[in-house]
Amino acid sequence: MLSPRRSSFSKAIALVAAFAGVALLPTTARAQSCCAGAAVGTGRLLLHEEYLVGIDVRGTNTLGSFANDARYRQSAATQIQLEEGLFGSIRFLEKAQASLRIPFVQNLYETTARSELSGGIGDVQLSGRYDFLMAGESLSMPGMALIAGVITPTGRPVEQSKRLLGTDTTGTGAYQLSLGFGVEQTFDRIFVGSTTQLTYRLPRQVRDSEVPGSIQLSELLAVGWIFENEAVLVFSGLFTIEPEAPKRMLRLSLSFGLPIDDEWRMQGGLFSDLPIRHIGQNQSVGAGFHFAMMRSWS
Repeated sequence: MLSPRRSSFSKAIALVAAFAGVALLPTTARAQSCCAGAAVGTGRLLLHEEYLVGIDVRGTNTLGSFANDARYRQSAATQIQLEEGLFGSIRFLEKAQASLRIPFVQNLYETTARSELSGGIGDVQLSGRYDFLMAGESLSMPGMALIAGVITPTGRPVEQSKRLLGTDTTGTGAYQLSLGFGVEQTFDRIFVGSTTQLTYRLPRQVRDSEVPGSIQLSELLAVGWIFENEAVLVFSGLFTIEPEAPKRMLRLSLSFGLPIDDEWRMQGGLFSDLPIRHIGQNQSVGAGFHFAMMRSWS
């Protein structure tokens, strides 16, 4: 049986890992790799919770992009994306849970000649998690979990855009399947976590041509501090790579989590892709914020 102090830490661990994953999820955007690691943490249940519902908002400003030669070029136009999400999670086994997130995307693009705003529903995300061992459950073994996810092409892909600048593009047009393995542990008040994930984007038909499937690998590393009131502060990094494209990107985030009471909690933070030569390739570079509020039931 966990001691009160270890139990308190375990709840904070789950909170820190949940918002670490949310902070680092790439948002759906044209010419940007979509939703790597979507199964990591949106709406993750804490140890004592049976289900929850919540809302979140993410804003991303495109700063520039990496070319095929890995050189960074600053964007001459303004590209801002705002995404709101409705999500819910349910525990169906003692150590298993499932989550559903429905995003709504708005894009603002401005050039020297034109300004355009549009959007719509994005790609719906379904994820599941099974914890073989909870973090804090053992002093010698870390928490270990299997993570899986499916992203459905409910958003509008770029080839179906009806706007000149493509601001009504809200999805990739392809199913995406992901499978990952997470490890978490605490050392006094320090939290460390790692999630390795493989994502496969299925082939799809675009007019008379078939776009082949692609594989993306991602590695999420997080280090956090757990405060006495169970608030958490975490620094995270997500590195993604698509070997066949080729594409790669490193995203850093500083985030917080704050339990308001036994039923309500919030999380938020700032993130940015690193616009440093050779770190990225064939990817857009963005910076932004995220914020979420959720209510749970035990």
